[in-house]
Amino acid sequence: MIIPKDILNDYRVAQSGADPKFAIRGLSTVENTLGETYVLGDERAVFLYSGKLGRGKDCTALDYSDITEFKIVEQPPFNFLRVETADDILTIKFGSFDLEKLVQIDSLRRSPPAPSTTVQGAGSESTADVDESCGLPKIRLNTDSPIPMVSPDPVASSATVESDPVGVDTVTLSCPELTPMIALTAILHTMIYIDDEAADEEMQNLKLLVDDQEIINQGLLYWRARGTTELVEELGRRLNESQKRCVVANLIEIAMVDGVLKEGEQEFNRYVCSVFNIDESVFKSLFDVLLLKNNISVFMTDFD
Repeated sequence: MIIPKDILNDYRVAQSGADPKFAIRGLSTVENTLGETYVLGDERAVFLYSGKLGRGKDCTALDYSDITEFKIVEQPPFNFLRVETADDILTIKFGSFDLEKLVQIDSLRRSPPAPSTTVQGAGSESTADVDESCGLPKIRLNTDSPIPMVSPDPVASSATVESDPVGVDTVTLSCPELTPMIALTAILHTMIYIDDEAADEEMQNLKLLVDDQEIINQGLLYWRARGTTELVEELGRRLNESQKRCVVANLIEIAMVDGVLKEGEQEFNRYVCSVFNIDESVFKSLFDVLLLKNNISVFMTDFD
């Protein structure tokens, strides 16, 4: 999983140079709207960096003593984390593949705090080890050595740390090398998980488009490792114009498989088009063609 450098540096400053003992990315803002939330912390506090796609993240730092409710609500294929304080109620959406990590974070939150240890700051050449006893992902930065990580997902078996070309520290779950087909399946997974009703029809549409389960699995893994914002921006740099238009057309088709283009799906399409520099007129043309293609109701009448 990628932790953007500005978020990691902010956390280190707040925590006197210490690295987080856990890091997980939510599929929504803390208001459960379209966006992302990075959840970082240790056995004493949790930091929620939340914001809309492609924008900066606002930080909410909470000591566990300030949390009145920390509840994981399972609604497959999603899990929702509800964090309540005296002043606010925050709700973050996660994939079902994140359940084990969420349970482990809750377990760490409930455990007595460990004695403070000295951790070298971000400017050090040394790495910051993370307690393994809690079973959470170890985060070891600025090194090329493999590190162990909890792998609740069958397509995720190991983790490495690498230096990302756009200037972020990266913890990956065996992140595959990006190919155009993996890029396509990765971003289509994003659309499938946009709203709170990941329909079976949407996944079936993906399988009809890409008849290779391994590529579909690798696309899911790549998206989980990179995150939505990083993925879309990377594809904006690497795809050619024909590939970008094909991506947008397939995003529209998957979004419309249930017959409705929901607000979150529309917002995500606008974001992708903005990053891909695709004009609104091109998007409308693609939308109109797909709307016509899928409108088989015109055949429900007799011949004239």
